[in-house]
Amino acid sequence: MDALEPSEDMLAVAKEKNIYGRLIQDFLGTNRLDIEEGEYDATVMVGGMAEGHVGCDCLEELIRVVKPGGFVVICMREVNLRKVPEYHKLEPRMAALQSEGCWERVSRDVFPNYPTTAKGKMESSLCIVCVDQNEQNKICPKMLKEIFDKRCLLHSKYVQ
Repeated sequence: MDALEPSEDMLAVAKEKNIYGRLIQDFLGTNRLDIEEGEYDATVMVGGMAEGHVGCDCLEELIRVVKPGGFVVICMREVNLRKVPEYHKLEPRMAALQSEGCWERVSRDVFPNYPTTAKGKMESSLCIVCVDQNEQNKICPKMLKEIFDKRCLLHSKYVQ
């Protein structure tokens, strides 16, 4: 598992955990990352889609770095779809990418009463799973919950 994070300080925290292979310092957006096409079985973004962070223009790059049939998992606070203007266009952009044959949405699940802060504030969290290039992989609810609970990531506001 590799980590992508723009902050040098957060990558230092990630390095201390000794669980990541490659630590990549870069922003996720329209730029091409220093990652080979189709390198990953899955990308998981947790906490990256918050106000002032990753924009909707990052989806194509997530698709590019995932193998055909690989998963793109996006976990975020559900309220951000309504509160953050950038994310008003997230699901329409995802639908457009599906229409273009780039990926297929596998699931869209809301986890109510999920702790979203260190102080235990409870909010609804949204987890959207897409599979690259219309490969018909199946993801079971148990697997989705494990992905969400472990907060596995390729990119996160807080590299854990």
